[in-house]
Parts: sequence; C-alpha cells; structure tokens
Amino acid sequence: MAYPPLDHVSPRRERELRREWKKNYKALGLKYPRLPTIGFVELTAIKTPTWAWYKGIKGLTKTDTSIWLRRILARELMREDEDAGGTPRVTWTSWKTCRICKRNLLGPEAENRFFLDLRITGEWTCCGPDCQDIERARLEAPKNKFQPKLAKSPCISKADAR
Repeated sequence: MAYPPLDHVSPRRERELRREWKKNYKALGLKYPRLPTIGFVELTAIKTPTWAWYKGIKGLTKTDTSIWLRRILARELMREDEDAGGTPRVTWTSWKTCRICKRNLLGPEAENRFFLDLRITGEWTCCGPDCQDIERARLEAPKNKFQPKLAKSPCISKADAR
C-alpha cells in the first residue's frame, strides 16, 4: 500500500487523503506514524528549571543552560527565559526514535525513518547501516528472562545470528 506524493494537491484534499490513510492503518491494527518537532533551547537569563529536566527527551543533551524539549514545552521555556530578561536561542528539528535499534534520530535521519514507517512493511526496515549492529549488541546483552531470541529479530537473518 504505497501512498502517492501529495504534490499539487489542495490542502483540503490532502486532509481527506490523510484521514483515509489513517483509517487504513487502523483497520490493519497499526498506528499512523508521526514526526514530532523538537527544539534545542539555549538559555541566557535562567538555568534549566526542574520541570524541564523531567520533560527533557531521554538520550539527548541536558545541561544547566540548554536542553532538548518537545515543541510546546520548548516555546514555554523560551518564554520563561524572555520574561527573565534573556534572549534564548532555539534550534528546531524533527525527531523520531528507531523502533529497531532504539536510537534517537534527528533531522534528515528522522524524516527518512518517518517515510519508512509510512509504508506498511517499512516499520521493521533498518534505519541505517549501524542499525543491525546496535540491535545485535542490544539483544546479546544480558537482560531479563523475557528477552526475545536473537534469531527472531526482524532485521537479522538466522545466518547472521550464528
């Protein structure tokens, strides 16, 4: 089920198509993928508040004067810094987590992962050349007794597992 590009389509028609695609995904028991926007907020007047530490994106940089947050929270923190007399800098980018290797993907990598996820069969496609190696290391690491077997991984064939 490949979807055509939405070039030269009116906004109303685009919304109708997306609603239709979401229904198709739901009928197959899948969630329609999203591509969230995040911001790297660099503060000048205040330090990173406690609430922002808890709401920061796991796996990305957090310091006393800068943090990665989702779009709405980044704007809220930016306003707080402006109210305190600072001039915050925010760098916006798209963000997605790979379902296979669990890496945080930013910018073009996230967009590529999003377009892979749009294809019904693409959600278990590897995100890059390192994806298989990272997944293999993650699966081989000792965890708990409910750890999946190495050969059942969607990216690693049985021949690679041996």
